[in-house]
Amino acid sequence: MEQKNSRPNTGTNTSISDGLNHARHDNRFSPASQCGEILAILQSGQSITHYQAAQMGIMGFPARISELRAAGYPIICTMQPHVNKHGKTVKHGIFTLAVEKGAIA
Repeated sequence: MEQKNSRPNTGTNTSISDGLNHARHDNRFSPASQCGEILAILQSGQSITHYQAAQMGIMGFPARISELRAAGYPIICTMQPHVNKHGKTVKHGIFTLAVEKGAIA
C-alpha cells in the first residue's frame, strides 16, 4: 500500500542545519523558568556562581548555562581563586554576560 506525503515537495529540506547557531537572543525563556531567572540576573549586570544558583534551587546550572549559550547569549566564565574551608586555594567560576561590540554600557 502506497502512502502519500501531504506536504508539497518544494525541493528544499528545512530540517538540514549548516551547523551554525543562528538563534540570536531567543526569547523562549519565561521569566519564571530557571533559564529566565539566570538570564535576568546576567542582564542586570550582575554575575552568578554555581553555588548561588544552587541556593536559588537551580541544581542543573551547567545545563542551563549551555541552553542560554545555545540560544545565542554570550555568557563567559571567569575562574576566580578562592580559599576553601581547609585553607586550600581552589578556583570557582563566576558567570557573566559578555558586553557585545557596539553595545552602549
